[in-house]
Amino acid sequence: MRVALLTPEFPGAGPSFGIGTYTAGLAAALRQARHDVLVLAASDTGCSRIDAGGIAKAQVWTPHSLLLRALAVGPWLRRELAAFAPDVVEAPNWGGLAWPVPRRLPLVIRLSTSVVDVVPAASRLRPLRSAVERLCVRRADAVIADSHRVPGAVWSLGTTLADHAMKARAAR
Repeated sequence: MRVALLTPEFPGAGPSFGIGTYTAGLAAALRQARHDVLVLAASDTGCSRIDAGGIAKAQVWTPHSLLLRALAVGPWLRRELAAFAPDVVEAPNWGGLAWPVPRRLPLVIRLSTSVVDVVPAASRLRPLRSAVERLCVRRADAVIADSHRVPGAVWSLGTTLADHAMKARAAR
């Protein structure tokens, strides 16, 4: 299987914390299981393409703001995904990085802490960031939660996780 992993951080390709560590572990495990894996990291220090051959930096402007970053790297993400032709794309909800993924590609969104949960409430972009994250979840074919508490955020949108996946599949 060809798997593309999107992430806002990755070890060796800019800052890396929980999401980057998780993505690195997932990529390694998938490769060990003989899957073809491409990681596309859009950190605040730039964009990187990570495959079995290593890390290749791209010349793409990546603003510090996660929302603006998701908008700025959209064309780069779409080009990389088209060239790789994945069977599935996996991404965190964090910052809405998956919004530019073409609808023809199956998308799995992994719920983690939302940007709106950790960004100061004074941010004027907070409602828009929340909307972009929800858009990615609604568009997903499948949703993964990393704890029993997290799905409540999706359920509060008025539908169940299964409803999101069924609606996304029916729209294709």
